[in-house]
Amino acid sequence: MTSDTTLDLDRLTERSLTLDDIPQLAEIYRELEQAEPAEEHYSKDEIAEELTGPTIDLQRASYALLDGDTLVAFSAVVAISDSTMWKAMLNGGVRTGWTRRGLGTRVLRRSQEQARAWRAEVAPELPAELTMWLPQQRVSTIALATAEGFQVWRYFFEMRRDLREPVETVAAPPGFTLREYRVGDDDEPVRLARNASFADHWGSLETTPERWRAHMIDATPFRPQHSFVATFDDGPQQGGIAAFVLAEEFEAETEARGYRTGYVALVGTVREARGHGLASALLARQLASMQDGGYAFAELGVDSDSPTGAGRIYQRAGFSQFKRVTAAGKKF
Repeated sequence: MTSDTTLDLDRLTERSLTLDDIPQLAEIYRELEQAEPAEEHYSKDEIAEELTGPTIDLQRASYALLDGDTLVAFSAVVAISDSTMWKAMLNGGVRTGWTRRGLGTRVLRRSQEQARAWRAEVAPELPAELTMWLPQQRVSTIALATAEGFQVWRYFFEMRRDLREPVETVAAPPGFTLREYRVGDDDEPVRLARNASFADHWGSLETTPERWRAHMIDATPFRPQHSFVATFDDGPQQGGIAAFVLAEEFEAETEARGYRTGYVALVGTVREARGHGLASALLARQLASMQDGGYAFAELGVDSDSPTGAGRIYQRAGFSQFKRVTAAGKKF
């Protein structure tokens, strides 16, 4: 890597990303975090799972810029769809010593081209959108997205709860049973409950079984031992999933911070079970479980305009906002 500002960029070569790039991708993510700390860390295993998952196609929609054998900038497109929408999330980065040379603009424009071509090939009949997730600390990325015409669509708050403080017990409401998540038995029922409970959330598409397994159930961060569900005690849905709370832990963040953080990855209540306090009861169980497991903090992300008023539930559970993330995008 070089910091020579007179470097001839014409010598750079380009190709698609490969799995052999994972060590250098991890290096670039670390450099991005050092330059503009946003408390985002990624392990090689997590990067590998993303690059081999069902929502990415490296040959079709990834881009690598190299100086010799050194990866200096990259982008990748993550695509999801259902019968109503085709969506692409854009991700990328530039090595610290290579910034301010137009490489960020170059890779962002290429990823947009690749996303549009992908959608034209697989779902030309569907409305489509491109999204970038922008932590408030990543000032340079925000400036790049703005310059490229991405518009602010939504704000999300990152919230944190100190698990060194007492966790209040919340009783299970009448008519429901709360229990630990059962790997295997609960995988598909909770996926269906997730789709049902998130149907009215902004930007949410149905999660397919393949994506559910790749990005949640079989993913390295998933912690079923700190995940819980509520089931109906009677009626036509007896024994079915009424609500759930799923946990994750990111090993790269634990290593970087020097303490364990448990993530409240997903919280959902199906419409028929809302209004009974199930989310609060499940969340209390999860926080107590994380506390017993040695976690120092719990964190989660919430839509600032959540239709279920989730932010108030989390505040009552002791969470407070510590970061804001912007969802910016384009429709086409």
